[in-house]
Amino acid sequence: MSSVSVETSNLKKQAAIYGIILGIISFVLGIVTLVIGANATGLMTVSFVSILLVYIVPLVITCFLAVRLRRQAGGYWDFRTALSHIFIVLAISVTLSTIGSKIVSRVMPTLEERAIDNMMNLSIESLESMGFPDEQIDATVEQLEVQKEGLYTFSLANLIQALAISLIMYFILALILAAIFKKEQPIFVDSTAENAHPWRDSQDANN
Repeated sequence: MSSVSVETSNLKKQAAIYGIILGIISFVLGIVTLVIGANATGLMTVSFVSILLVYIVPLVITCFLAVRLRRQAGGYWDFRTALSHIFIVLAISVTLSTIGSKIVSRVMPTLEERAIDNMMNLSIESLESMGFPDEQIDATVEQLEVQKEGLYTFSLANLIQALAISLIMYFILALILAAIFKKEQPIFVDSTAENAHPWRDSQDANN
């Protein structure tokens, strides 16, 4: 096996390890979000915490891991290499966090139910205070009721469907991150070599 193949294999293993780490972190952050959502007293608090813990923090960690992977690859990788390794991290992470969240829904359904009920009450209070019509309030409550009913309709098909949708979304994210973090190795001439300037050599030959 060539050294390049060994390095690629090791890099993929490291990407898989990072994916497991990110998946565990995302799972824990999801639990924390549910706990805060079940006990929050304001809709803005729930919204801010959800955006911060579910989206921003995992994204920042993913960017950090992508930079570490690029450094371990020698400081340079093309778009294809960046895409494949970043997607490995994201795919493993979302798989673990999705399965973990479904397990939590089955083992501790009351936690997620409390979070949804609290979100429902806070949404109604917020919409009423802003003078929204009853039709819009009812539509919001209906959406939350559907989400609540989903807690009791768990199936393998639903899990696979949710995972497939997540993988598609995370592949798009991997495309974006690969475009950001790709770094082609520069082609340069060693200025310390005697033949660093070919045009001078050709000129000396003519003389």
